[in-house]
Amino acid sequence: MADETQLTEKPKTKKSFRKIIAAVLIGLLILFLIVFVYSLSGQQAGTQQEVQKTDIEFVPKNTGVGAKAENILPEPPNAGSRFGFVNAGQDFIGLAKFGVGWDRPYPGPFNWQQIQDGSYNAVDEYVKNAQQHDFATVAIVWPYWDVDQDLCHAEDLPAVRFGKFFGELASKRGKPCGHDAYKNFLTGLVERYDGDGKDDMPGLRYGIKHWEIASEPEIQDRRDGIVFFQGKPKDYIEMLRETYAAIKTADPGAKVLNGGAATASAEHLSFWEEFLRQGGGRYVDIFSMHCLECDESLGVEPYAKLLKKYEMQTPIWVTDVSYFGNDNEQAKNLFRGYVTGFGFGAQKIFYDKWQIKAGGREELAALKTSTQDRLALNATDAIIKKIGGFWKVEKLGDGHYRFYLSESGRVRDAFLKASELPAELQGNLKMTAYDGTDTIRHNVRNIDSAAVPVIVEAI
Repeated sequence: MADETQLTEKPKTKKSFRKIIAAVLIGLLILFLIVFVYSLSGQQAGTQQEVQKTDIEFVPKNTGVGAKAENILPEPPNAGSRFGFVNAGQDFIGLAKFGVGWDRPYPGPFNWQQIQDGSYNAVDEYVKNAQQHDFATVAIVWPYWDVDQDLCHAEDLPAVRFGKFFGELASKRGKPCGHDAYKNFLTGLVERYDGDGKDDMPGLRYGIKHWEIASEPEIQDRRDGIVFFQGKPKDYIEMLRETYAAIKTADPGAKVLNGGAATASAEHLSFWEEFLRQGGGRYVDIFSMHCLECDESLGVEPYAKLLKKYEMQTPIWVTDVSYFGNDNEQAKNLFRGYVTGFGFGAQKIFYDKWQIKAGGREELAALKTSTQDRLALNATDAIIKKIGGFWKVEKLGDGHYRFYLSESGRVRDAFLKASELPAELQGNLKMTAYDGTDTIRHNVRNIDSAAVPVIVEAI
């Protein structure tokens, strides 16, 4: 009987065990669902609290169907060009045929004051036009919005109500106050034009990968209304740190440029030395500098030395170069500037001197008059053709620079001063003047003062 009882009760024990396991599993599932719902509601509440901490809110909107990532190139095919123009949009077609590949729209449409509630129309229009002509863009971000500025600068900063860009930029230009709003503006802007296929501008052909943060922050002269940033180097660093993080979050492949250093004067160098001393260089991928109405050296050497002092290997781009003088003087100085700028380590150079007086009218300095091309454009054309594809440059003497071209073993020498030629160059030469004219000369032993600046190559 005992054996029979065991045989009949064993199946009941297994069945009871299964019921216990099932009940435990159901209980765990219910517990998991309770924890999940509680966690989700907590996150939503936390998000609402975070939004409430900021007095203003900027929420970018994406309009239309975005471009597909597989149809977008990282940058235009001309992005390898070392040459750009400020406001190249005045003649994209004319400049493209000379091999100019970059534009720096100034002040440009990437302006927080003008971009509200996802109003990207002006930016889209610019981007479509530039990309139609295969121009790469250095986009200047103006990180100022009147509503934001009033949150923390209502009392401590005077308004800029006159002068350059009055009515275009916000009237106060200190570091942003409403951090969430500023981050939303930046991430929405960069995301729309980064070319990753996510929330991109409809019809985007190339990603925009270079972002310059304001311009010339050391310029704070209220007498002439020329104020691009209000604050000390530490204030600019704080703004740049936040900006850098937001841009990299939206597009890890983006490059951030500082607002270009205005000149190489002692006063301006002092601002940037303090910037580097306080660690601002860690938020800069490319060091931007300008040379406004400058000498032939472009002022690159002092900044190259400053970067070296702080052990920075950051590339230098001269994103704004201009000269006074007549057409001939501008062209000659620009020709020299390209040579010395590249000679001291600049990777790219952007020319900016569109308006000059000619025959009582305002003419575009790089375009045709009624009879001929501007010599500044001829000088740019000559430099691009002769040394535009260089991969290395050496300074071999006073005013003597040697450019090594991508073609194996080929070099071209630029002379900015009268000089005796090195033995390997003496003989028959092709000489290219600053106005683009080529001359063949035989049995040449030296370069005389009347010939410079000039590029020579052995034939």
